[in-house]
Amino acid sequence: FSARDNDIFDNAPAGVLNEVGASISMLPTWWGDARGPRRLADPTATGDSLAGNVSAPSWNAAPLTGGSTGVAAHSVRGDGQTGLRGVALSKAFTVRVVDPAGHPVAGVQVTFKVTGGGGNFGGSGQVKITTNASGLAEATLTLGASPGTNTATATAPGVNTLTFTATGT
Repeated sequence: FSARDNDIFDNAPAGVLNEVGASISMLPTWWGDARGPRRLADPTATGDSLAGNVSAPSWNAAPLTGGSTGVAAHSVRGDGQTGLRGVALSKAFTVRVVDPAGHPVAGVQVTFKVTGGGGNFGGSGQVKITTNASGLAEATLTLGASPGTNTATATAPGVNTLTFTATGT
């Protein structure tokens, strides 16, 4: 059998009891350190310690790809602002990407794209930002030159699309 998608970093101890000597696949598992758990072979690793006999191959650090199930994007801040036309908003449009358990997902490339109102992200109609360790990606919109509503979307492969609006006065 296998234990998948465990997040034991800073959580109460949890595990799989294997009394029959069967193999246990533990990928992809987060140990709190790219080198894996503390163990005799690497006592300086900072990952969570393990008890018993466990063979833990290197942690899979591949970025999230399209088709990942259960990953979701949430708007954190920036939506619904009002500002002066032609001026950058005071708060960035901020997205948080989380896994099905609500844990942040780092390494997801989020595309912020202007879809109406003539605004821009640093002079461009779109910008790509990679989520940080907290699962956050943010981009600051400069409002269009005309008064009215500016809209932008935030998209990522395999993740729901978010829409942000801001009003230029």
